Amino acid sequence: MEKTINFAVLGTCVGSEAIIKAKEKNWKILKNFISFSLMAIVDSYNANKAVVTETDIFSKERWPAKDLLDDINGNIIRTLKETAADLYIIDLCDFRLAETVVELCDGRKIFYTYKPFSEETEQKLCDAIEKHYGASIKSKTIVFFNNLSLEKQRNYVKRFLRIIYEELDKDKVLIIEPRLIIEYLHENQIKMVKNISINSKINYLIKVIYGFLKESEYIKCPSILIGDTSFATLFEFHYCQPYYEYIKESIVNKLDKRENDINSSHELFNKCDNKIHGLYHSIICQTIYENSIKKLIQIKKNIVLIAKSDYFGEILKSKSGCELRDYIYYDSCSDLLELEKRVVDLRKKIPDCFFVVPEVFYHGERLGIQKIFSDQGWLPNQDYFVYSPSIVLSGFEGVYRDIYNNIIVSESKINLTITSGVFVKIGKSSTFRNHKIHVCGNGTLNIGDSVKAHDGVIYVGHNSVVSIGSDSEISDSDIRSHNRTKITIGKDCLFSYKQMIYSSDGHAIFDVCGKEKKCTRLNNPNNDTINIGDHVWIGYRCHILTGCDIGSGSIAGAGSLLNKKYPNNCIVAGVPAKIIKKDKAWSKNPYHIDLEKDKNVYNNYTNLTEGDSDLR
Repeated sequence: MEKTINFAVLGTCVGSEAIIKAKEKNWKILKNFISFSLMAIVDSYNANKAVVTETDIFSKERWPAKDLLDDINGNIIRTLKETAADLYIIDLCDFRLAETVVELCDGRKIFYTYKPFSEETEQKLCDAIEKHYGASIKSKTIVFFNNLSLEKQRNYVKRFLRIIYEELDKDKVLIIEPRLIIEYLHENQIKMVKNISINSKINYLIKVIYGFLKESEYIKCPSILIGDTSFATLFEFHYCQPYYEYIKESIVNKLDKRENDINSSHELFNKCDNKIHGLYHSIICQTIYENSIKKLIQIKKNIVLIAKSDYFGEILKSKSGCELRDYIYYDSCSDLLELEKRVVDLRKKIPDCFFVVPEVFYHGERLGIQKIFSDQGWLPNQDYFVYSPSIVLSGFEGVYRDIYNNIIVSESKINLTITSGVFVKIGKSSTFRNHKIHVCGNGTLNIGDSVKAHDGVIYVGHNSVVSIGSDSEISDSDIRSHNRTKITIGKDCLFSYKQMIYSSDGHAIFDVCGKEKKCTRLNNPNNDTINIGDHVWIGYRCHILTGCDIGSGSIAGAGSLLNKKYPNNCIVAGVPAKIIKKDKAWSKNPYHIDLEKDKNVYNNYTNLTEGDSDLR
């Protein structure tokens, strides 16, 4: 008879659901603690134990009364240990990052998970604590993990890992690392989730805990997942089957070897990633077919697919009878020069061919498949079609990567809209109040530390770049880097209100020559850049247009139009702007009488204006 394998789970429903959906027939869950505070578990360990026994206190709450009593009494780890499970799954996904600290008048303290109990439950709990301890409550405090110093956060994590490894036996503990998900997949049906309010505490805890885990001690989450984001409010998870298979194989490895071999972990991880990406690719191909079949039927004889596989061609042929004219392999590692040569050569052979791209990859600043097309003067939806769904992230902070090859690394909370294959990096302590940020395919957005912005717009077009240096302040400004352009704003800049910063004309302008109307393009988008140096002050309602290059330490007067190169430490004003004063410096602090007191400016931006010997 096959031996039953027993599990105990601490963390949330992901661990238990993974076991249920991936389990062998002899797998059994003995205990599953859901949504408890890492802090409370640590602080109640070897501390004063409560002796609350009345289960009816929690009769109106959705968590099991026995589990809540174990939490109040500091018995969660002991209860897990008593199960004598073959493997303990610790799922980091929904550990609550706050605890309630109840201090009695005699100095004793009780720690338990901060939960949204009803007022009635809270009152019953306080009465029960006072009754069983024979002492009145002096204070009740909520302590939030995020508000602690990094040193204290790390100390909590170290103590937590030490407790579970010592009490539950390190060889029997396996940690699951969850990540954010943007699709819901059920029986091959896909549902787009466009507006995502992300509970970023998950990434936050993982970021702190990473430094204390060896790769062999946890199950990595695949870099690409298909599921949904309902955990932000409903704590429900729907991962795709390859992920369950990956968890199952990782668990079997742990059970069999008692040591999760790193090479084996890499192999399982890569296999899962490839399976999920293949699943995603097949579903996206079906979605493209449904969205564009009318267009494709019109030009069916000349369709050229540029993708990781020819699966879309198989769908096209089986569902509509269309045949691919050609297929070009394309992924994140593709040589863009070789790809461009192949595409151009093919277009010469088949002048009216139509390219279809199901997936966009990020290849670096101002690089990518769309640039190849636009460099040839080809038009979207006329010469080519690129699938770029729009995703909205709200209040996000952490590391994010999705099935559309978007990568976001943000150390500050941010709201933004992205399409496909974008790279966004946001420094720490930056704030964006009522700010609209949109990054299009192959776009790059780099924002430094302690940047302050409000009530404005940052738009990064296809294959474009916007960079904003640390400590800059931007108010109610419209910053638009149109397709294939670049805007660079230095550090410590100050923008007044209602600036318009446009990196290009936004439309094509031609010189019409003679009766034959031979047209020459005047504004080349490849030359469209704006560069604003460090510590530049831009006055009210300035318009900054393509070709503008402002030297560090300068000031632009209110209402100016800037469209050329201006040197450092000067004042420019007018329409178009001209240099009106040279050898000037400025400070953000309006109360400084002596510039030497502003050490940053005095040491770095108090310079003579270089070049432009005459005012002009």
